[in-house]
Amino acid sequence: MTASDPQEMFSAYLQAFESLDPLAIVQYYDTPAMVVMPAAVVLIPDAPTGPPLIAGSIQQLRAQGYLRTEVAGLEVRQLAPTLALCSGVFIRHGDNGELGRAGFTYTLRRTEAWKIVVAMTHDA
Repeated sequence: MTASDPQEMFSAYLQAFESLDPLAIVQYYDTPAMVVMPAAVVLIPDAPTGPPLIAGSIQQLRAQGYLRTEVAGLEVRQLAPTLALCSGVFIRHGDNGELGRAGFTYTLRRTEAWKIVVAMTHDA
């Protein structure tokens, strides 16, 4: 994971997410990290804690026949040399077409590499 800019890192993260492998996904988070959703806030305190915390969401997607995620309206805004925002709409696709849409706003921070520190999902 050596993405040179936030958009490149975000694209790599989406590929990892599509694998539905919690270990592949969690490597894109800079812990501690926070996932903010309308129904809950989840803190990922460290890398080993991440996969079990996201396993439930992964299981739900598998049960729905999830295949891939399309991103609409991606905006990447660099706030500082080591801080950026990515926002847009996730369109989840499955075996039988569209599964749903969710807006997202991710805060990325660069230390050795760009990583997610806050992932927020909201209404599209």
